[in-house]
Amino acid sequence: LVLISLVTVLGPKGASVPLHPLLGGALIGAAQAASLILTGNPVGVSTGYEVLGFYFWQTLESLFGHNLRKPPAPLKSVYFAAGIVAGSWVLVRSVPSAIFETGADISAVRGTIGGLVMVLGARLAGGCTSGHGISGMSMLSVSSLITVAFMFFSGFGSALFV
Repeated sequence: LVLISLVTVLGPKGASVPLHPLLGGALIGAAQAASLILTGNPVGVSTGYEVLGFYFWQTLESLFGHNLRKPPAPLKSVYFAAGIVAGSWVLVRSVPSAIFETGADISAVRGTIGGLVMVLGARLAGGCTSGHGISGMSMLSVSSLITVAFMFFSGFGSALFV
């Protein structure tokens, strides 16, 4: 809420760019620092899918009499993802809809398939774009540097074909 208030107050009124990139980057860095200080965890969501999958398979196997004997996965990333969804829901209902741009109309089926492909890619890459781009880059993780470089390379390459 503090960051949203700062963006609202400090962002230019009526401009095509809602926030100066340097201010936006500073706020993202502040959010990352707050996450590390307050929770001890970097910003990232895709681990939540892995944790939910762990509990799904653990439940399924226990129904058939198998015992995994593994420690339960921590739910921090699931809580973080739920907080993002809840915060988005509150924001959309509390802020005038005039500031939100409408995107392309996408069917529920295409949106679901796209989401599943995105999650698969995030797990194959060892993290999502926010995890690698914000958290990994801020900690100078080699795997994140490589992943982000390929994200940009892929984006530029696919833009040539569109």
